[in-house]
Amino acid sequence: MSVYDKDGNGTIDFEEYSSIVYDGLLLDGKFNEYEEAFKTVDSSGNGTIGATELAQVFASLGAPISYEKLVDVMQ
Repeated sequence: MSVYDKDGNGTIDFEEYSSIVYDGLLLDGKFNEYEEAFKTVDSSGNGTIGATELAQVFASLGAPISYEKLVDVMQ
């Protein structure tokens, strides 16, 4: 994940997320669908996805992961 966290702040902003999409790491789909998905996960609305928000996504999918583990993975 650190490859895409260009500014090294421990979060993925929409520009960095776009790099993931363009590199083909996500399933094929319309770009606006990815933008909507990003906005949905960005529950704080601050334009970034951090470990707390990712932890919420994993928990909602029935695969909880600790904040600490996510921070580790994102670095």
